[in-house]
Amino acid sequence: MDLAGAKGQGILASWVLTIIRALEKQSGLLRDDILGAAQLDGERLQQGSNRYSQQEVTQLWVCARKLAHNPAFGLCVAQEVKPASFHVVGHLMACSVTLLRALERLARYCRLLSDATTARLVSRGELITLEFLYDLDKNPPVAQSYDTVLASILHLLREISGDRIDPHSVNLRYSDTALDPAFEAFFSCPIAYGAAQECLTFNRADLERPILAADEELANLLEAVAREQLELRMQDRLPLRVRDALVAQFTDGAPSKAKTAQMLHMSERTMLRRLKEQGETYSGVLNQLREELAFQYLRQGHLSLGEIAERLGFSDYWAFSRAFKRWTGKTPGRHAKGAE
Repeated sequence: MDLAGAKGQGILASWVLTIIRALEKQSGLLRDDILGAAQLDGERLQQGSNRYSQQEVTQLWVCARKLAHNPAFGLCVAQEVKPASFHVVGHLMACSVTLLRALERLARYCRLLSDATTARLVSRGELITLEFLYDLDKNPPVAQSYDTVLASILHLLREISGDRIDPHSVNLRYSDTALDPAFEAFFSCPIAYGAAQECLTFNRADLERPILAADEELANLLEAVAREQLELRMQDRLPLRVRDALVAQFTDGAPSKAKTAQMLHMSERTMLRRLKEQGETYSGVLNQLREELAFQYLRQGHLSLGEIAERLGFSDYWAFSRAFKRWTGKTPGRHAKGAE
């Protein structure tokens, strides 16, 4: 999942290999030729858990655009996706008892796929939305990455369920340019452009159908591996882990220190102490996250102020308005009008 950007961040080699396999079929070139053109180290492909930098993956996408001659190349990548493409997370998803359980695990361990990506599930009645949030201000990937990731996740859900699962809707940040018509045929649902963020929305009934080949006993073993890998990778990045736990709680209202610590498998006191050791506080991480997301949602202009307040876990609009005024000196309504 080639969505990463900050220092030390990286993308799984198993995902890079999936892109290369698609490019081999599209271009007719040998793997070594593609690696040479993209200036990538092929040795890292020998281990799926190895990582490539965002810059390296961007080089690969630039080569893909030149060599594939296919505006729908992202779909070619999606068709190559197997559980192994997402390493332990993909295998964990494949063993899950339902697609909903698979997506819950994808959201929980998303940082193993990309160091700069957070995912969360939002339930609204009979609809469930998988949303993605990115830490990509300085080094964003090529635009094609976004739709490729959504298509790849959908393909994997179809693969592990053995069913033609179609989303209820797809949201993309693209403002003017529609995707190639092949994408609309692939997704088989309305695609909204210029949205606040990338997301896939499904009917709950489709996600709650049982997966016939599910093995929760094996899934529990794989989950232990995924949890250990995540804790190891994030051991010196507790503020980032707290941030992800907060994002997951926003869908249920205001987050809490106790719930956050529980999600991180540590006591509340230990979490606060370790945050302090890394120069952060719980309230500081929470406020910074809310402020960043508030500006992102306001820039997009597709959500009401009440909806933004709900997405950020505030009890109501007025609580959000008071917090926003502390950050900026303005109410969110005045800020939105000033940006028009």
